[in-house]
Amino acid sequence: MREVQQTHIDALESETGLLEPLTKAVTLTQSLNDAQSGAFDEDAVGEYLSLVILERHRYEGIYGALRAVKKWSRVQPHWKRIRRRICWGCARQVALTEPRYLVCAGCGKARYCSEACQRTHWAEHQEECPAGRLG
Repeated sequence: MREVQQTHIDALESETGLLEPLTKAVTLTQSLNDAQSGAFDEDAVGEYLSLVILERHRYEGIYGALRAVKKWSRVQPHWKRIRRRICWGCARQVALTEPRYLVCAGCGKARYCSEACQRTHWAEHQEECPAGRLG
């Protein structure tokens, strides 16, 4: 799972004080959706928080983040497919009909829309990627 960057969390908390309510809202929505099946995927919630909600807050403000929280109930059943089409570098997202993004060979989790985006994001990603810790 991609770790939520502490700087993003601090910015969200200091600007709005709504980090905890946003996280609770996504978790509550997940719980309500999974009440029938009994499954709860904490990793999926964390990924959605870091890849979508925090990025929406950064570029669209608190209302963008709240719209992303509201969409979780529709996104959650398809999250495994959707997450493959979100760039970890620039947060660009494409439709499910488009091909999946390039995958980091070191961890197999990070996805990038282009090699240039991967190079740009490498300084940040190498801290969590096994390939970055080798040398």
